[in-house]
Amino acid sequence: MHNALLKRMAAAVLAVGIGTPAIAEMPSTIAVTTYSTTSAGFAQMVAIGGVLQSELGVNLRPIPGDNDISRQAPLQQGVAQFSSTGFGVFYSQEGVFEFADRGQWGPQPVRLVMSNVSDGGIGFAIDPALGVTDPSEMEGVRVARIVGSPALNLLVEAYLAFGGLTWDDVEVVEFPGFGAWLDGYVAGQVDAGIAVSDSGTSGRLAASNRGMDWVLFPTDDAEGWERITEFAPWFFPKTVTAGNNVPEDGLPFAVYHYPNLVTYAEAEEQMVYEFTRAMVEFFPQYEDAAPGAYGWAAERQSLSYVMPFHDGAIRYWQEAGMWTDADQANHDELLRRQQVLADTWAAVIAEDHADDGAFAAAWQAARFEALSEAGFNPFFETW
Repeated sequence: MHNALLKRMAAAVLAVGIGTPAIAEMPSTIAVTTYSTTSAGFAQMVAIGGVLQSELGVNLRPIPGDNDISRQAPLQQGVAQFSSTGFGVFYSQEGVFEFADRGQWGPQPVRLVMSNVSDGGIGFAIDPALGVTDPSEMEGVRVARIVGSPALNLLVEAYLAFGGLTWDDVEVVEFPGFGAWLDGYVAGQVDAGIAVSDSGTSGRLAASNRGMDWVLFPTDDAEGWERITEFAPWFFPKTVTAGNNVPEDGLPFAVYHYPNLVTYAEAEEQMVYEFTRAMVEFFPQYEDAAPGAYGWAAERQSLSYVMPFHDGAIRYWQEAGMWTDADQANHDELLRRQQVLADTWAAVIAEDHADDGAFAAAWQAARFEALSEAGFNPFFETW
């Protein structure tokens, strides 16, 4: 994005805050689920919470969760108003993996508020003693798989796909949560897994006795990028310039936005609007307070993504002059996608199924067919 455009966007956002009423209409306590206490997402919410407390008297309570289910369940149950989470929220929208559970889940009406787009990124950390720099070289490497975290596990699958490999080509080591895999790496139980370049997670690995390197995803590897985007088209190439063991000229990563601030469709519009305003207007007071927090800047936002936005957030971005016709068209199509998913789930749930296995097979087939017929990419046929 050109610097001139960034300056215009920043000026527009600042103008929204001039002469507008004081931020209000927020509960005295707002709960936000996050990754574990060692994560960048948790540290950022703690920093943002300190600003909200001093400026508005609002107590922001981060609730750490080790996997996608534990981060989203409080949101679904109304215990938390927001979640600062990874791409697992997309799987909840789609009703796949753990979110295909007919007892509790199915496709979820999630809504984006904003995303963190930093100069760092989620990457594939590895023991430097192995001498591995490319995913194609990872055959036989001990790789972490997190129980109950399809987002992180599919991320590993996508990274392996870049190199033409699958889970079957590596030695899988399972851990109960994100923090547990970090412990396992430090203890020498596993050799590779997911970490965020500019966070305490990779910092801990880099500071361990083993040290830490990154697996690389060169932009000019056309076959690798064809494989990864066919498997997971929401990945994009990025030269990461911030983080632990990242040189000044950067490293080629395959990334997606992290964290994403999300809520549910039924969240009160005014509350979401005011929270979005607070995130933007108090940004200068927390941008340097936690690793990667600068990525929440308004001018870094991507308002056309793979999930629809909440009405309260849309109202703020419209007032800031950042919400375009293209963003609205993308949003409308995503709402239509969610409706197709909800209608199909309701139809499958209403049918009789001999057991959970029969239900799972019926849902997978019906979901794939319905999305295809509606003109959408189903992304997942089976899982």
